[in-house]
Amino acid sequence: MIRAGFAILFLSLAAAARGDTLMERLKPVRLSGSPYVSVEDWAREIRFETKWLQRGKSLQAASRWSKLIFNIGSAKAEMNGVQLWLSRTPRIWKGAAYVSLLDMEKTIMPVLHPPTADADEVTTICLDPGHGGSDPGNNEGKYREKHLTLEIAQAVRRKLQSHGLRVILTRDTDKGLKLASRPAVALKHQADLFVSIHLNSAPGAGRSASGPEVYCLTPPGAASTNAGGRGATSVAYPGNRNDRENALLAHHIQRALVRADAPRDRGIKRARFAVLRYATMPAVLIEAGFMSNSAELKKLTSASHREKIARAIADGILGYKNTVERPD
Repeated sequence: MIRAGFAILFLSLAAAARGDTLMERLKPVRLSGSPYVSVEDWAREIRFETKWLQRGKSLQAASRWSKLIFNIGSAKAEMNGVQLWLSRTPRIWKGAAYVSLLDMEKTIMPVLHPPTADADEVTTICLDPGHGGSDPGNNEGKYREKHLTLEIAQAVRRKLQSHGLRVILTRDTDKGLKLASRPAVALKHQADLFVSIHLNSAPGAGRSASGPEVYCLTPPGAASTNAGGRGATSVAYPGNRNDRENALLAHHIQRALVRADAPRDRGIKRARFAVLRYATMPAVLIEAGFMSNSAELKKLTSASHREKIARAIADGILGYKNTVERPD
């Protein structure tokens, strides 16, 4: 993936020398009021090959190192084996596949052409165990989300510290903490990343839902993944300054969680959660599994499985760190 990023960087620098950009050369068109770019033209510019897996329904764009699958009329896509949710559904226009410019710039290109860290290194991580104190989070029998998220966060801290990183927890005991104060802890300690850890739940017939999902902040102009296309706003929050880094961090962590024997890949999603809106550093919120699923709850309450989750989260953070710190 990194080699593919360098190839794209070379092409981007060449374009800059000519006074244009990749997206400008693709000449976006407006479909349903939003700018879209041709997948085939985009792929040609970055030396990817395209082929229809199902004509008019599913299109693959791939290089030696990366593979994407776009599904026409569906926000669900796949990148390098990880499911992700696009802000707008791919469309067919004049017989060709088109993807929204917003998704290209904010979701896809940050992974294929990773941004570099503003600072020289990623050295300080703030972990945020969800809930706490009088807010238990999800409850299933004798189990409380607030206890399990704290144990996972503490395990992630140990693993990151073994790699020489400084790790801050927003809470290290069962205490309450307001949402707005959680990213404030990260800012106070000059953290380079903010990672909020939660466990999911689904009511009624949805209790069979399983698997991890990772959220990053919804970009301006887009609706959040679970909003059903509603709630699109042009408002930009402090966290939107890191849209590209947020997407890259989410990709690394979700990929690591899925590889850690997840029952289902629920993908990378977008939301305007308070802890993401006001994080001034790259930030994600992890839903590491479903407490409402009896089989998954049994695993989540196992210390060995929580260690597996913690190892995956740490691996995702380290993967991000290694990517943005790549040499020039």
